[in-house]
Amino acid sequence: MFDAISFSSSGTLEDLFAELVEKAVRLLGAAGAAMILPKGNKQQAVFIWGFRDIKAVQRYLKGAGDHYLVHHFTPKSRGTLYIKCEHALLPEERRLALILGQTVEKIVRQRKVEGDLKRAEEEKALILDSLAEQLFFINGKRRIKWANASAASTVGLTPDQIVGRRCYRVLKGHCGSCGECLAIEVFKSGEPQQKVVMSSQGRILNIRAYPLRCEDGAFRGVLNTITDITGRVQAEEALRISEAKYREIVAMLQEGFYEADLSGTITLSNDAACRLLGYESGDLMGKNFRHIVKNPYTALRIFHDVYVTGQPRQGIILEVKHREGKPRFVEISVTPLKDSNGRVTSFYGTARDITERKEHLERLEHFGWHDALTGLYNRAWFEHQLEEIDDDSYPVTLVMADLDGLRLINDILGHAHGDELLRACARVFQTSVRASDQVARIGGDEFAAILTRCDEDIAEIVVRRIRKALADHNSKNPRFLLSLSIGAATSHGDCPLRKTFKEADNRMLSDKLLRSLKQKNQLIKVLAASLAERDYTTRFHAERLAQLCPKLGQRLGLSKGEQDDLALLARIHDLGKVGIPDDILFKQGPLTPEERTIMEQHAEKGYRIASSSPDLVHIARLVLCHHERWDGQGYPLGLKGEEIPLECRILALADAYDAMTSDRSYRKAMSPKEALAVIRECAGSQFDPRLAEEFIAMIEENEG
Repeated sequence: MFDAISFSSSGTLEDLFAELVEKAVRLLGAAGAAMILPKGNKQQAVFIWGFRDIKAVQRYLKGAGDHYLVHHFTPKSRGTLYIKCEHALLPEERRLALILGQTVEKIVRQRKVEGDLKRAEEEKALILDSLAEQLFFINGKRRIKWANASAASTVGLTPDQIVGRRCYRVLKGHCGSCGECLAIEVFKSGEPQQKVVMSSQGRILNIRAYPLRCEDGAFRGVLNTITDITGRVQAEEALRISEAKYREIVAMLQEGFYEADLSGTITLSNDAACRLLGYESGDLMGKNFRHIVKNPYTALRIFHDVYVTGQPRQGIILEVKHREGKPRFVEISVTPLKDSNGRVTSFYGTARDITERKEHLERLEHFGWHDALTGLYNRAWFEHQLEEIDDDSYPVTLVMADLDGLRLINDILGHAHGDELLRACARVFQTSVRASDQVARIGGDEFAAILTRCDEDIAEIVVRRIRKALADHNSKNPRFLLSLSIGAATSHGDCPLRKTFKEADNRMLSDKLLRSLKQKNQLIKVLAASLAERDYTTRFHAERLAQLCPKLGQRLGLSKGEQDDLALLARIHDLGKVGIPDDILFKQGPLTPEERTIMEQHAEKGYRIASSSPDLVHIARLVLCHHERWDGQGYPLGLKGEEIPLECRILALADAYDAMTSDRSYRKAMSPKEALAVIRECAGSQFDPRLAEEFIAMIEENEG
């Protein structure tokens, strides 16, 4: 019996079960045992010996007869013990097994109580240590018997390190009682005490001391609770100061400030808010928002949303009614004011005038989608529209157009002239399409139009209208002739618009190739006419050279074709001057080095013009070299002697002679004799000496 009830008091449940198994084998001849205990969260702790698993235990119980013992703990939910024997249990063995089970149940119950108590103590310590308040339990000798983690960390120790020490040594670091010690006062009065003190670190502490007594009323000690209220006191002081300055600050704000009741009636506003709407100071008081906002429903909805959600709103843009009737836009915020129960009682917020900013943003948005030069939509808008077109817009036609010769015009006449052509092209294009169609400038010289609900037949009509508008423009603006290459393609929804765009672009390029020769010749005529219009002396000078140069060429034995090229060169050699600014081209007096550099560029400009025309490309190099000198001091290539083409050497003689014998705005004409003397003097330096002799002889023969 003693052996059945004597178990080790320490150890784990596994140790207890092992000891149970040992006793059951020795006392009962047991062949198996199982113990099932609740673990928590509806789980079980299962200890098995002699069985494979708990199911094997259950199978054994069904047919074991008197060979087993089942002991349910009280209540049954606390656990169950199973013991299996190889033989049927005798009555005394069954009583011994029952005593063994009851002993195990008692030990398990005791350990559970001990575990619950330990956990309760741990939970209590955890709760107390988690408090922000500092807790000290001080006995009658003013020694610390217990402290929570917050109290210990305040003095830089652990709770175990301060237990048993004098409170004044731990808290103040000196050897005597504090003058404001509440513990002494509690010991004396037996009543709770409270005091707010300043710590040596400048912190404001709220100290409460409570007497603790036993059940019989005996005095056990004092519980001190210390709360750092520095932040709260400072906040209260700040609030007191802020309330005193509140209205002063509101009055000084550059932004408008307002307070309004739940109906939207203004109960407070600063001067800035009054000025924003054109009112005198204080005139907004009592006015309702619906009277000062252009759309009252918008204001009502905003205040209602803030009231319902209790959340502030910012960045609200409203159009307001200025007292003088000027359109103004303000950006306001609406913040709810709540009572202690969280109910919204009123509103407040700020307001600023954003009229100029809104206009600026609208301009930025406009330029984000528009071309600054022409005012048409830009490439970004065009790409966006291709993605946004819906099914109801089909069929969709894309019309592509390219302004021919823009690069050459910019290079020769300048970008200002090219920009004017682009603007003219935009006007022609935009006035030719339908009102519902949209036109964009998608590149330097490229335009595109999106024509919704437009099939091939309508597209052809639109393209013809563009061609007619071009012809009308050119007839009225000879100095700004336009030439457009145009292509169009249509999608009925079965073809992606990107592919349609590519097809329209290819058709535009094909149109450019078919029209290129005519366009280039027309451009040359425009440039020549522009130069003649600017400088009428150049026109007559060129005509005289066109007669003089072939004569010298004939004298030198040149063919008829070479003589014709000489005449053509004489007419267009100065075509590059169309790109020289008037203030340099017609300057009275000598040119500065910088101006001379610009003037000398006309040879290269003329070369580029001639190179762009199939009719002139064969004499383009002659245009480039017509200012070279025999001694190599000419421009732009610095050619010397016979490196200079023969035609250019001939032109140099005729050009110089005609220039010297013609009146200019800055001098009178020389006589033929004087001009020939200059040519004779410059032979071998500026002019080919052999050609100079032939030219002089030819002129003298004609004059004779």
